[in-house]
Amino acid sequence: MTARTATAHRAAADDLLRRTADGGRRVRVGARARVVLAAVLAAAVLVAVWCQSVRADAAYRGSALVVAGGLDVSAQATVSADVATTAEYAGVCFTDASGARVDFPLTRRAEVGPDPVALTATGKLPAGTYSFTACVRTDGVWSVVGSSGELVVAAGSPAVTATTAPAASDGATDGATGNSAGGSAQAAPVGSGTSSPADPATPSAPTTPADPGGATGTLPLGDLPGWRQVLAEGFDTDVAPGRFPGPAYSAHWAGYDGFADSSGSFQYRTRDVASVHDGVLDLHTRTEDGTALGAGVVALVDGDGTWGGRTYGRYSVRFRADPGTGWGAAFLLWSDADDWHDGEIDFAEGMTTATTVDAHNHDLANPAANALSVFTPATWDQWHVATVEWTPQGVTFFLDGRRTGTSATVPTRPLHLVLQTITGKTVPPAGSQAHVLVDWVAAWERT
Repeated sequence: MTARTATAHRAAADDLLRRTADGGRRVRVGARARVVLAAVLAAAVLVAVWCQSVRADAAYRGSALVVAGGLDVSAQATVSADVATTAEYAGVCFTDASGARVDFPLTRRAEVGPDPVALTATGKLPAGTYSFTACVRTDGVWSVVGSSGELVVAAGSPAVTATTAPAASDGATDGATGNSAGGSAQAAPVGSGTSSPADPATPSAPTTPADPGGATGTLPLGDLPGWRQVLAEGFDTDVAPGRFPGPAYSAHWAGYDGFADSSGSFQYRTRDVASVHDGVLDLHTRTEDGTALGAGVVALVDGDGTWGGRTYGRYSVRFRADPGTGWGAAFLLWSDADDWHDGEIDFAEGMTTATTVDAHNHDLANPAANALSVFTPATWDQWHVATVEWTPQGVTFFLDGRRTGTSATVPTRPLHLVLQTITGKTVPPAGSQAHVLVDWVAAWERT
């Protein structure tokens, strides 16, 4: 998600007094609540489904050198290109043994040309075994640069050195274009990497017990180890368009209504766009009387109709979409204080016509950039379960029960859940429509 959506949340806080659908009762927004209104290692057989999107590009050559002393890691990528270019990011990318991308500093706006350039960074990694490679991102597409190596990180261990051989990348797969981030030509701070390529050499880990249900249609009920359930919504009571949330859902849900997205590409009309039927929440985004209509559905996890989220939490959403050109969705955690620097965690985001379901954890110092982005080649027209676990130790993304990325950038202020439709910042074509369908939503707080 970008600043356009952040501004939409602010507009919600500044412009709205919430009105429920059961007779027009107004709900006043308090100081805290103004906010609400207002992100592999994979076997070849799995890489098409589970690895981050990568394009190997013969224009780049490089190698990586990594030194680990205990949990402290220093990395140097030596990279060259046939033609001088400014890469969005370049450096050494790490993937853990389960196939998930992990944070490590990368160089932003790296100048790469025929003469090899050395890009260095330092950071910490949790104890474990990692695959690493030199990597470059240009035009939103990652290139694996050279061969991959393996590094074992262990607390208290003496310094160890691992290197990869320089090589020219060859072969290509279509890469997913993600959010680009600017910045000076210097090593980014810890946690400022974006999604990196994965080495398809080792099978991905099986479904983790921490994400029960996987892609199944079963609403998870009950507490989990370390988590107390605060929301379990199966959308079992029908509500017609124009009536959401209505008496059936007003204790746990509210919506954005009556103002424009900051890009000017659509109007938030949650009451008209949202309905519940056949056991799903249906966000029917469309053009009506020349106006593009979208939705922002906000979870009220206290269960009494009041606004406010939590510091840390676990959230799962089962969803799919009937795609429509120009329409997308973002399931995210947004600041209770309406401050982008508090954090933004998009655990499922993308255009409904895209062949990726993305996740982003925004950088706290520069929220226009992503601390971590993950691109999974899953399609929106199939059912998926997206989950995020946000703890003091990190932000971890899951898709269909499989961990896809972990970020060391951790928001420490309250955030709340929003199920939001988006556009590509432009008005969708006339007549275009999409149905974003949510089967269930579950949330837990830390115990």
